[in-house]
Amino acid sequence: MTEFDPTPNDLALTGEATGLPLLTVAYAVALEYAVTAHAHHRRKGTETRRPGGPGAADGVPYVAHLLETSALVLDAGGDEEAAIAALLHDVVEDQGGLPRAADVRDIFGDLVADIVLECSDSLDPDDKLADHWFDRKRAHVRHVDDVDFRTLLVLAADKISNARAIVADVRTQAHVEGGAGVFTHFRPYSDAVGEGKGRATPPRSTDPFFKLTGGSVPASREQAIAYSATCALWYYESVHAALQRRADLSRYAPLIRLTQVLEFAVIELAAVAGFLGVKVQRVTKQVERDAKNGWIDPVPVA
Repeated sequence: MTEFDPTPNDLALTGEATGLPLLTVAYAVALEYAVTAHAHHRRKGTETRRPGGPGAADGVPYVAHLLETSALVLDAGGDEEAAIAALLHDVVEDQGGLPRAADVRDIFGDLVADIVLECSDSLDPDDKLADHWFDRKRAHVRHVDDVDFRTLLVLAADKISNARAIVADVRTQAHVEGGAGVFTHFRPYSDAVGEGKGRATPPRSTDPFFKLTGGSVPASREQAIAYSATCALWYYESVHAALQRRADLSRYAPLIRLTQVLEFAVIELAAVAGFLGVKVQRVTKQVERDAKNGWIDPVPVA
């Protein structure tokens, strides 16, 4: 990864003071690229929320998440390369793997391509389905220690957007099962009930929350929802904890800002998860144990 000398605000020397644009045409190209690549990709569980109308499918376009992630990067003070990477951060993981990464590198350059790759927790859609969810996510959290500030900025913005979406969905669907159905759209749920796509892998005894499934698969719907909600809270708390562990965090003001915003998003997620019966304190203790072990040893909290 290219070395990055952080400044308090990457955009401080552009704009009206110099007559330079705040964003160049490269950002518009990236937005068009993201819209095209994710043309058939909708946000999970939104099929009935937004009628597509003539010539368009139902559901909230996935690009809504990409726009929010990029906006968070810009609003925090990130530079154009980070904002472009935010638009493209899922294009390798979800829309083509390494061939797509090569295309991004050719069009947008090494810096953007490296950020996108480092934001991807899988480079092969088939491997993503085959991997154990906890193994993949623990590896991704450990990765926080190794990447530079731009990548962390995009990662933080991504998690903020996703956590906020979960909270909003649970609250707006609270009239049905208290909003618990939101957690049926996530990988841990489908793995727990044995309905995962492709080569999906069930939870196993080394997962710290395995007992929530009743110790076997398929789990009941209620058990699988509890497992899925607990996994979601663990993951977002873990990413926040990993960001806070970075001793150099204070060197980059935009990342400080988004780490704080992520903390508030995690607090809100913990509130809705607790309402659904998730043992929030146990999750926090698990995150604390995992952090001490560098997210390597998955020994569960008693």
